Amino acid sequence: MNQKFPEYQPFFHKGLRIEIGIPQPSGDIFRDWAIIKDYQEDTILVQLSRDYLPANVKVNVSSILDASVRIDQQIYTCTSIVTERQGERNLRIRLFGLLTLKERRQFFRLECTFNFRFTDPDLRLREEVEAEWQNWRQLELMKLQGYDDFSVAARQAEHQANHPPHVWHDSSNIPIVLGGGGMGFKLDKRLKPESLLHMELYLPLSPPRTIHTVAEVAYVLDPVETSENSTVYYRTGFKFIRLEERDRDDVFRYISQMQLIRLREMSENRPFQSPYDKAEKRQGVDWERILLRALYVLLVVAVCLWIGKLLLAYRERGNTNEIKTIYEKSLKKYRKE
Repeated sequence: MNQKFPEYQPFFHKGLRIEIGIPQPSGDIFRDWAIIKDYQEDTILVQLSRDYLPANVKVNVSSILDASVRIDQQIYTCTSIVTERQGERNLRIRLFGLLTLKERRQFFRLECTFNFRFTDPDLRLREEVEAEWQNWRQLELMKLQGYDDFSVAARQAEHQANHPPHVWHDSSNIPIVLGGGGMGFKLDKRLKPESLLHMELYLPLSPPRTIHTVAEVAYVLDPVETSENSTVYYRTGFKFIRLEERDRDDVFRYISQMQLIRLREMSENRPFQSPYDKAEKRQGVDWERILLRALYVLLVVAVCLWIGKLLLAYRERGNTNEIKTIYEKSLKKYRKE
């Protein structure tokens, strides 16, 4: 039954107690225990321990969750997506990706590519940088509230006059790691930790969304030299310190949509390397499956032979007509009389 997804068999089964991580709009992750009520291939039906979730915890179809299991004092987690809600407690979720050691991250992440741009580090005080972002937010609110173009242009000109121009760097379709709390990508220079940058993300949603944020350099890894052209780059991680909540919701929506697309494109037999060293490794020929198929073939052949034997016997016996037999008996009786 579960041969299509052998990577999940050693870890999930009916009756198992697992932990479910549910993201919240505030950025936190609400965690609750659940019992697996049904397990089919890469889909599990879980029953949450609570009768009702807190008011600020929302779970809808297509919500991204994580499912965690404990194995020998270690916790492994697998990303999943909600495919069906059955009341308040029961969720049908589909597993995808690999099981990895659990990371207590605040947000889910996605490897993807899209257009964005960023500035050089802003050397002003943090309060001044955040104040500039706040002015931009007020400008966006004016557009949403229906102010005329003249008022918006005047406010924008005032905003640009009070702030120095920035040097923007465009990054078109480079690989990034995106999450609700930040993003990471490669740079050709080392940035100072805790530096502040302005960013604009162009999410290809429907309709497209432009997200403005202030990001802080969270970490810079050691330089790595590529073997192709000997270019040195630094893997740099950024944390969003100023981000509108509706923009964060759009980031989560983009992550969910991309995960759904990747699920559709996944093949049924995906390569998997189990983190569970004690799990039995499947090597060589699957003799159990071959034996089962051979039994099915023998059963079909036996049924066909039995049916053929019945047909031959029926043919040799002939088609006995009951009316004809009664007539012949009556005729013989009449002649004797």
